[in-house]
Amino acid sequence: MKAAWLMAINYILMSIFTCFGFPGETAHAQPKELVGYWMFDDKDNLSKDSGIYGNDAQKAGNGKVEWSSNGKFGGALLLNGNSWLEAPDSDSLSIDGEQVSVMAWVNFSAIGDFYQSVVAKKGPGGDKHAAYHLTLIRNGYIGGGFFFDALTEKGRALNSIKPQEKPKTWYHIAGVYDGNSQRMYLDGKLALGNGQDGFDNPQKQSGKLIKSEEPLLIGNGWDGTIMHGGLIDDVAIFNRALTAEEIEKAMRLGVAAGVLVVDFSGKLATTWSRLKW
Repeated sequence: MKAAWLMAINYILMSIFTCFGFPGETAHAQPKELVGYWMFDDKDNLSKDSGIYGNDAQKAGNGKVEWSSNGKFGGALLLNGNSWLEAPDSDSLSIDGEQVSVMAWVNFSAIGDFYQSVVAKKGPGGDKHAAYHLTLIRNGYIGGGFFFDALTEKGRALNSIKPQEKPKTWYHIAGVYDGNSQRMYLDGKLALGNGQDGFDNPQKQSGKLIKSEEPLLIGNGWDGTIMHGGLIDDVAIFNRALTAEEIEKAMRLGVAAGVLVVDFSGKLATTWSRLKW
């Protein structure tokens, strides 16, 4: 009888906490906010979207798209600079609100006077700018570094971070637009802006994102010529602006464990997928 009462009380408490939150709980992203998540852990289904929207990609280009066991978290996508992954447009990827977050782990085989795109949603109607974009800048332009691009109804805004990248080294890069500004993070921390040609970080920006029905590219850019050579891992796109804390946790633990969890003051961690919302 006592055990039955304890089970009943536990069920009631869990129901209340699930609906209204747990004491000491830190806010985290919900699955519906994660519009695309490519973990690259499944060798036999490399381009699978592990989010709830099923934005699976497919190979494009003339080179190889391979799986590597040397990912930051498990496996990784390995590209040779002549190929990429391409996910068809979908309602979830065509973000037209006032917030977006894009992040990935990257490891470049070589760095030089050429751009290398990490992830890009091509601009609407063949626009020469991307709807949202993370890219490695070529060494010959403002000294290199990374930039984040968000195209809104107010126009295009770019922000970049100071060059410090080296080949064959893992870096976590993230770009966030919150309706008032754009920010870039390097290895979980808000990075110093480049300070040249208006590439500040943070960078002022406003308005709704321009909706694009063009495909999403992983390892290539808006014009199809700035292809990535090396490894890419844990690519994630959210339809809201993640906090600095969430960016840091995603960098340190991976998106699945660092952002899509409910943390009960360190006593218990439950994935959102296990909670029946």
